[in-house]
Amino acid sequence: MAEDTLQYNAFYSLLERIHMLFNIPFVIQYVEPKNADLLPISNNKNFELAVNSSKPLLRILLQRKGESYGEIYGYKSSKHGLIHRGAADTLRNFGGSEKHRRSEKPVISVMSDFHLVSSILDVDIIPWTLRR
Repeated sequence: MAEDTLQYNAFYSLLERIHMLFNIPFVIQYVEPKNADLLPISNNKNFELAVNSSKPLLRILLQRKGESYGEIYGYKSSKHGLIHRGAADTLRNFGGSEKHRRSEKPVISVMSDFHLVSSILDVDIIPWTLRR
């Protein structure tokens, strides 16, 4: 990569221009692919780390300054206590590696011990012939 592409200020300006965020302070966060942590991009060093560790796809989240989950609660992994919700979860799961995806599919079937709720509720009120 060219030297100017790894500059945080240029990246911030590009995002500001693309998303029309002029005069709106915002924070940039990315999903670290190894642990699926939501981490900030706030200087040249962690911007370069984000770009190099997230190849081929850098998943970023832009939030208004002061409203981001990481600024309010701290940047922690969900497995260490606080769980990032909403947009951060969506971002983590979108286009992620197989390692972070659910390995087993949920079983959708009729439960074996299922009782008709209408039979239980209507036993004293509705005659048997009118029940579902």
